[in-house]
Amino acid sequence: MKLTEWLFGSQPTQLKLADTGYGSAKIGMPQAAPLDTSLESLLKYSRRSELVYACIEKKAQSACDAEVCVEVQTKDGEWEQVPNHPLVNLLNKPNPWDDGESFIRSWIASENFSDTFYAEIVKSGSGVPVGLYPLNPVNLHPQYNSYGQLMFYYYYVNGRVIQYQVDELLRRHRHS
Repeated sequence: MKLTEWLFGSQPTQLKLADTGYGSAKIGMPQAAPLDTSLESLLKYSRRSELVYACIEKKAQSACDAEVCVEVQTKDGEWEQVPNHPLVNLLNKPNPWDDGESFIRSWIASENFSDTFYAEIVKSGSGVPVGLYPLNPVNLHPQYNSYGQLMFYYYYVNGRVIQYQVDELLRRHRHS
């Protein structure tokens, strides 16, 4: 691929003389098309660009180096680690297909291209979370009522539509 094709597309850019109205002329270049910043295009760009992918991969690798633990504050103000907490077990094995590292990598990648991360929360009969399944934020569409309050989400996948209530999703919004 030629550099001009990469910059301007396959058609050559035509430069035209524009009259400034003061007896002189200048060369005008056509305006570039606006950059598409939809979630679909950002996901595509993040997967195609080696530099972007390497940065996201390095962030994910660094995030996986940390040990997940739950701590509680004691009466004297010190923090003490809680052994065998169910949240730690859930994050280390969120579902049958992911381990803790792949789940965190999905989380970091999602936050970096869309500023959001969503995961379906699977609960036991007693209401305790027992599974987390990462969702593609490109396919998730929030639905609001007439007052602007979030009611539920539609998730479009493989030609099917799944409706999630707000409390059925783990949601993390990165404010950058």
